[in-house]
Amino acid sequence: MTVNNNIGKSVGPSDTVVATIDPNALRVVGVLDENKGLSSVKVGDPVSFTVDAFASKQFTGVVDEIAPTANQTGIVFNISNSRETQQFNVKARFDTAAYPQLKNACLPA
Repeated sequence: MTVNNNIGKSVGPSDTVVATIDPNALRVVGVLDENKGLSSVKVGDPVSFTVDAFASKQFTGVVDEIAPTANQTGIVFNISNSRETQQFNVKARFDTAAYPQLKNACLPA
């Protein structure tokens, strides 16, 4: 939720004062190395994940999006003769009704 907190400012009928997040838009974002099965992951595949705040509890979801390009590492110079392993973001949606505890623990991705 975001709040426009310009105290004392007048607002009009079309001004946004508070915006909430649609719980159905929540996603969990994971990172997958290109050499650890990225080529076999497809949108719609089932996934399981954990969230640090809930210890070892496993949650399930479905792959919703795979980043078309690798994350940028910021490394400008590398003296190694091997190519750096590329990492890609993988977003998964989950049933917010089944996992209400995740509604306040996650942000939209």
